[in-house]
Amino acid sequence: MNHPVPAKHPPFADDREAGRWWLDNVYAGDDAVQLTPRAVVTGMLIGGLMSVSNLYVGLKTGWGLGVTITACIIAYAVFSALERIVPAWRNRHFTILENYTMSSAASAAGYMSSAGLVSAIPALQEQFAGFGTAMPYLDPADPASLAPIVDRIESDRTGFVAAQQQAFRIMQQYTWRDAAVRWLDVLNEAASRPRERLP
Repeated sequence: MNHPVPAKHPPFADDREAGRWWLDNVYAGDDAVQLTPRAVVTGMLIGGLMSVSNLYVGLKTGWGLGVTITACIIAYAVFSALERIVPAWRNRHFTILENYTMSSAASAAGYMSSAGLVSAIPALQEQFAGFGTAMPYLDPADPASLAPIVDRIESDRTGFVAAQQQAFRIMQQYTWRDAAVRWLDVLNEAASRPRERLP
């Protein structure tokens, strides 16, 4: 049902009067639809796109991104444009409740790529694989291991910077295909290992 835009109101005397005006002029009641095919399908499509984007960003940075707000903005923009272009849709606006349903479907689909595929490990491997000696590691359980690293950096600052620049050039050549090949190698290795049965 198409609800008219509420008219402007004078200042309210108290909260009770404001609530009554909202109930009479804004509240849509049971006429506002929520679970509709277009909301679910839109959430699935946007969530699928966001899933691929989330996977790429996660492998690059190690962070999974929330897609709910992004999906809501995209869906609102798409349906606002369609309501201007398609005359039949002008009498049936994309409601806020439909947007809630769409965002639920989109967030569920968008986070599917994060489970088990996105973590800090592949991102760290990608970022630090080419550094070699330019990326010093230390044992966090042994604070004394930090001193030799600092000493090495201070004693050979020029060589350390040169190693970092060389590593950065190697990292720039790293592509999405390289990440996919690395993941396939890991999955093939995991699949080839014999399964151990629990007692």
